[in-house]
Amino acid sequence: MRVEDGDKIKIDGFCLDAIHIPGHTSDQYCFYTPGMVFTGDTLFIRGTGRTDFHGGNALDAYGSLFNKLLKLPEHTLVYPGHDYKGDSCSTIGEERAFNPRLQVKSASEYAKIMDNLILPTPKMMDIVIPKNQTWRTTRNASKTIGPTTYALCAYGEKSAVALKEITTARFGNIRHLGGGMEAWIHTGGPVKMASH
Repeated sequence: MRVEDGDKIKIDGFCLDAIHIPGHTSDQYCFYTPGMVFTGDTLFIRGTGRTDFHGGNALDAYGSLFNKLLKLPEHTLVYPGHDYKGDSCSTIGEERAFNPRLQVKSASEYAKIMDNLILPTPKMMDIVIPKNQTWRTTRNASKTIGPTTYALCAYGEKSAVALKEITTARFGNIRHLGGGMEAWIHTGGPVKMASH
């Protein structure tokens, strides 16, 4: 599913507001419902997301944190995308008070902290970023993929999004397996397990 800033996502009567929060990357989002916010890699428990990835920007991160997330009510529960210490939940109030990276007086002070972090490059980042950049530069080219290529996933949602993106980029000769592998197996479609 593609979202824009301010979109509402409704799932079984539960509604989440999509909040665009660039900084960790340029396309980062948080999802908010009154009482809780899912902060992905932007706001951690006693930390914030690094800003040295492709599309990351410390000044944008400061704006996202201080002008969007930290404006939420103090009692709002914070659920980060992950935590290296095993913590799973905090609150906006706790992070305002105790998160060391949020104890700054200005955007430039925050940027100085983030720009001087010495962090190892995650595995595969040197492979993923060039592939993403190649995708961006070929997006407007008109190309054909293979004789007939199929996009598939477990239930069909991600492959439907992939198909939309690929056809928007004017690639041709691609199909989508509606319902994904789950539907294929359910209807008795043949499956051959790949050997390792």
